[in-house]
Amino acid sequence: MKRGKVIFVGAGPGADDLITVRGSRAIAEADIVIWASSLVHPGIVAGARPDALVVDSASEALEDTAIHYRRAAEEGLTVARVHTGDPSIYGATGEQYEMCRQLGLDYETIPGVSAYSATAARMNAEITIPEVSGNNKHAYEASLERALRTVRQAITPSLHSIPDTFMKRNNVH
Repeated sequence: MKRGKVIFVGAGPGADDLITVRGSRAIAEADIVIWASSLVHPGIVAGARPDALVVDSASEALEDTAIHYRRAAEEGLTVARVHTGDPSIYGATGEQYEMCRQLGLDYETIPGVSAYSATAARMNAEITIPEVSGNNKHAYEASLERALRTVRQAITPSLHSIPDTFMKRNNVH
């Protein structure tokens, strides 16, 4: 019998089309998919196999997840544990890695698109500024001013819509 495995999948910053190809493939091939509907867009797990067990862990404790990990260990199954963002950044994966070791499960982490890079892309802004790598103070100041101007231009028009967007996404009336 093959050894069970848990794949920690980063779901990205919220949009269901910002998951990596590798993450999407892991979900599509998994026997068990565990995700939190309060944090992850439902489109992320929509590609799970029809015969896969899809578990919404939004109201579950870690002990509830352990049941599925034990089953994977006993039956040689693959679990896709879907985390919002990137599991390595505030993903609370340490306890789960330890659980996998104790159960004799293999495990791996597939990174997700981080919110900071998605934000920069949405704003059409650079995160890094090429001129800053040198010691040219004038170029540094000019680059910093350009970056701040870009951020101001990108953020200012949308600030008023943030509360409305939040309310709609979370069905708050």
